[in-house]
Amino acid sequence: MLRTVCVATVAVVLHLSPSAGFAQTMSTPADRILRPGDTIQWTPLGGHKLRLGGSGLTSLTDVDKVMTLSPAPASESGGVRDWNAGQAVTATLKDNADTQGVANFVFTCGQHPAAMLSHPFTIEAKPAAENVRTFVIRSENVFKWIMKKPDGTDVQVDTTPTP
Repeated sequence: MLRTVCVATVAVVLHLSPSAGFAQTMSTPADRILRPGDTIQWTPLGGHKLRLGGSGLTSLTDVDKVMTLSPAPASESGGVRDWNAGQAVTATLKDNADTQGVANFVFTCGQHPAAMLSHPFTIEAKPAAENVRTFVIRSENVFKWIMKKPDGTDVQVDTTPTP
């Protein structure tokens, strides 16, 4: 009886907070390839917010060469753009993104920049027969960026070690 109660309790806890019970698979470089026409949708939760530009990140000049962003950031100063906490942001890779001399794209959380630094996303040419893809990236309250790949699987895309 005690074993049944313990197993049921653990199952309920894991169901209510899935990231607390399972380590997220870390992304591979192949998971982080962006191509012209692709879309990234960031959906930060809680106090997390998207930051582009700044130390260790892709410069805003390079960001502007390869993508359009919506909505406009809440602030832009000193080569850094921050959106509001919890604000969804969408980026679309420009049709010529792969020819602009920008090899990688790196972002972070404006509230936790050192803890939520992304791995680099590589920008490549789009194969002729490939459709555009959408990558949905959400934050987790344990200082992680989790990306839903076009095939529906989730991977961690920041440098925070998995437990």
